[in-house]
Amino acid sequence: MSKNMIEKAREAVEGFSSLYEKTEQRLSLTGYFGSTSENYLRELARISLQFGTIPNNLAEEQINSYLQGLTNRYTKQQGTFKMAVWGLRYYFRKIKNQQTAIALPVIRHTKDLPVVLSQQECRRLFKADDDLRHRLMLITMYSAGLRVSELCHLKPCDIDSDRNRIHIKQSKNHKDRYVVLSSLLLVGLRKYYQQYKPEGYLFNGNRKGAPISTEGVRFILKQAVKKAGIIKPVTLHTLRHSFATHLLEEGLDLFTLKEQMGHTRITTTMTYVHIAQVMPKVAFSPLDRLYHKH
Repeated sequence: MSKNMIEKAREAVEGFSSLYEKTEQRLSLTGYFGSTSENYLRELARISLQFGTIPNNLAEEQINSYLQGLTNRYTKQQGTFKMAVWGLRYYFRKIKNQQTAIALPVIRHTKDLPVVLSQQECRRLFKADDDLRHRLMLITMYSAGLRVSELCHLKPCDIDSDRNRIHIKQSKNHKDRYVVLSSLLLVGLRKYYQQYKPEGYLFNGNRKGAPISTEGVRFILKQAVKKAGIIKPVTLHTLRHSFATHLLEEGLDLFTLKEQMGHTRITTTMTYVHIAQVMPKVAFSPLDRLYHKH
């Protein structure tokens, strides 16, 4: 597997390792965890690799020109672009104590619905990779509707087989929640645990005791999508979108889905109403149902 962006920057850019350690420590102390922290650090690595030097050595004009160039690349990935801006703003204001005037160029707002895989495409995806560990990562994300940061930080003790649920701890907005544990997934996880014997985290990275990185999971997904012959623009979040859409199509109510997804607002969950192919129900009288059993 190829090195991720942060590893490359630590090796290739002078001073980046020190920058990384200071920023990671400050992010942790100020309450930034999971994907937000990793995204900020990755964007600092990206710009450092682009210029061959750390952001301290760049003029404001260079940084703003760089961000302006990202607007063309990330027109339909506004979240990625904003992470680049916010990561740099955090670094200069919290680490360097500089009010650098990093501009946020205007980008076109789109209301595209998320990409969703069909059930057939999910089956093809999950059998595309012969590696049990790789398959279980993707299946776990889909089965429980997990964010990639939630998958990476899962521990064996979070799998509650007695109550058929998974404990997601301190995820987005520092919230805990319980999500469903599929009986089929549990069979796969038991087989995986016996074979790989993970330490500390359910899915280890290159060394025991350390969690797999989001870059590592992203690489696994990319290879599986290619092998499965899926031409849709699939991302890790596509598995979460597919989970929500398929549950609605199977009849799950919106409020239960909201809790499973860990959404703060029901309006976020309602996005999937526009995607799910739900058959319209025929109107009926509650009186008929009232005495149906009799």
